[in-house]
Amino acid sequence: MTYGRTSRTRELTTSTVRSRELGNSLRSAMETAGFTGKRLAQTLGWSESRMSRLLTGTLWATEVEVCAILALCKVIGSERDYVLSLTSYEPPFQWPEAKHHKVLQDNLRHTHTLTEFRTSAIPDLLQTEDYARALLTRSPNVAPADVEQRLAIVLASKTLLTRHQPPTCTFYIPECVLHIQVGDHTVMADQLDHVLLASVPRYVSIRIIPAASGVHARISESWHLMEYHNQPSLVYVHQEVVGRFVEEPTDVAAYHRILAVLNYAALAEEPSRYLISQAGTATHGCASRQPTSRP
Repeated sequence: MTYGRTSRTRELTTSTVRSRELGNSLRSAMETAGFTGKRLAQTLGWSESRMSRLLTGTLWATEVEVCAILALCKVIGSERDYVLSLTSYEPPFQWPEAKHHKVLQDNLRHTHTLTEFRTSAIPDLLQTEDYARALLTRSPNVAPADVEQRLAIVLASKTLLTRHQPPTCTFYIPECVLHIQVGDHTVMADQLDHVLLASVPRYVSIRIIPAASGVHARISESWHLMEYHNQPSLVYVHQEVVGRFVEEPTDVAAYHRILAVLNYAALAEEPSRYLISQAGTATHGCASRQPTSRP
């Protein structure tokens, strides 16, 4: 394969994270400029089918073709540079920090089965607002001015669990995470209550990995595994600044093997609820004795 920017239009057997984001970005530019897909296709001399495939991520247009669309839609500056960068298919692609949260949310929105493993914190989708704020406030890589913006992203992602027809979700949480103090005791007690409540719906399964199993100590990354009805599975790996997407089938298969180990080691749902409840009771006891709340 020759890497670099595309010199010819490429038909894709299936969409990719980058081709879908290219299509989404062009659709947004088109709608902002007041174009319909049909009208834009006619202006460019394209068929409606070709425009549709580009906007849904199954056609990868050339840089010249994308430039033409951006010019018609009057997209300039950093947004133009970002969209043009998506026409490159040279791996690995470095997602801009300002964009990768949006791209993750777009891909989470269409998943029908979601599995998440976090090494040292409660999964984002299960976090309370106070717990998430405390995590972000103490992160050395989140500026104080950015905390509320990042918090809004976390809270927006939680709507995945309350939407019509939510995905089937399984969360694997190491037992030690239940005892890692985040915020004050009240924040932590409320968080554990929330995790317990979140485990009630049939489409949510929360599995605790016992500390005695030692399994989580051998897994150094936190990740989401997203599975879809009409496209290949996708893994998002959390990293300190910008996460990465894993799409190659052989690489995704490695996470399925990790999942098999987690599934074997983790407690069933009811024993997991018992451990969460125990941790919550102990933390509520500490909260009742604390004289003041720490910021």
